[in-house]
Amino acid sequence: MWTACSGGGGLSLSPATNLPATTPTGAASGPTKSPSTSATPSATATPSTAPTAGPTKAPTAAPTAAPTATPTAAPTASGVVSNASGSGWDARSLVDSVGMNGTFTDASFANQKSLLYGSGALHYRYSIGDLYNDAQATANAKDMCGHGLTLDLITDRFHSMAQIGSVLASLPASCVATLEGPNENDNDSQGVQYDPNYAIDLPAFMAALHKAFPHFPIIAPALTSTAAYVNVGDLGLASTLGNMHDYSPGFFPGIGGWGGLISPNPVCCYGSILWNIADAQLSVPFKPAASTESGYCVAPVGGCVPLDVQAKYIPRLILEHWLDGVPFSYLYALEATDATTNGGTLALVATTGTPYPAYYTLQSLQSTMAGDAPASDPIALSGGDATVRHVTMQDSAGHLHVALWLEAESYNPNANGGLGAEVSVPSQSVQLSDGSVTATGTLTTCSVETTGQCSTSQVPIVSGAATITLTDAVQVLTI
Repeated sequence: MWTACSGGGGLSLSPATNLPATTPTGAASGPTKSPSTSATPSATATPSTAPTAGPTKAPTAAPTAAPTATPTAAPTASGVVSNASGSGWDARSLVDSVGMNGTFTDASFANQKSLLYGSGALHYRYSIGDLYNDAQATANAKDMCGHGLTLDLITDRFHSMAQIGSVLASLPASCVATLEGPNENDNDSQGVQYDPNYAIDLPAFMAALHKAFPHFPIIAPALTSTAAYVNVGDLGLASTLGNMHDYSPGFFPGIGGWGGLISPNPVCCYGSILWNIADAQLSVPFKPAASTESGYCVAPVGGCVPLDVQAKYIPRLILEHWLDGVPFSYLYALEATDATTNGGTLALVATTGTPYPAYYTLQSLQSTMAGDAPASDPIALSGGDATVRHVTMQDSAGHLHVALWLEAESYNPNANGGLGAEVSVPSQSVQLSDGSVTATGTLTTCSVETTGQCSTSQVPIVSGAATITLTDAVQVLTI
């Protein structure tokens, strides 16, 4: 028997775009990287005291204006390293790619940790500035690791290699999975984290980090413009993975971009996931890029999406990242900090502690595919157009889990003067067959509602094939 599980709002993913200083020619303003170039800064002294800021700031609010062009399909990968590249990251599971950013304090962690553990995320992004000499934060980190999460530890130039080592020593040996370079040091809105001399300081810091901790996988620094990735030069010898912050101003995850070719990035078009990967690879060539911040805001302003669209886009974001070879997808963030702004509502849980529908669709995707590993793909699909997507994973018992969806625009952020409007995506029928399926029987479809509950319906299997109706919400079939 085949079982299908479908997110009520849909399980979906989002396009990759960094928060910008400016917007490229041909693209309207939005939370994307600037294509402009800049001169390499000169060196200055490194501060000797550590800031008290948390791991990352809330992302800059997206402008209300939206791009005028909206391609409907992502481009074919060209020169972009993917999971099929033999990089070693291709053996990891889809579920193991999902991480979370948080906005909680030491004190509020007790109220939010059950939401974190229930989300299905397996990694958490923590700042060295939060953990160093902080007993409560260290206890919180140990609690996370005790519940099966691992940490991505964000480093910064204010803490020495010895201090980073002391934080690592304070945690269980398997607690920290990756070290990450300093966060958005090229972004002048980052307060004390901003380093006008990042182009000189970051290469030196990363070389020291790699030398001090050669056995740790190291994620390169996240930067916010094409120019910045060029300015820091090649960090590949000191980095295991590249890094990107791919936010979208309301566009669907698989969008082909909303700008043109921006030299020296070799990929068209500006704003797509592949474009962001290629930007990260300007400083870490020939290696996959992690997404350490991504997500969709839900404020009633331009650049955000309604709750039901977020519920479709978040799982699709995870899946589209996977298809494009992104080994980690850290969502921003767990809990909202307000209810009205772009940055404040980049979250899966309201300020009241009530989960958004997207929390449950993420939870559903993670629980359905828990324990799975990449599988050879014996599934044969026929029918449907170029928006039909599928990802096949396999559990230890040999069962196949197949996520299927239409990667189409569910929301037009250009409508209503930039305030946006939902788009009705016509369903499509595809025929699914597999050699292990019986000639007759039924397919049980499981529709997971926004409350996390499941309702089922039956689809007949005729001559070893089943006709599946696909929408812009992800369905997960178990064979």
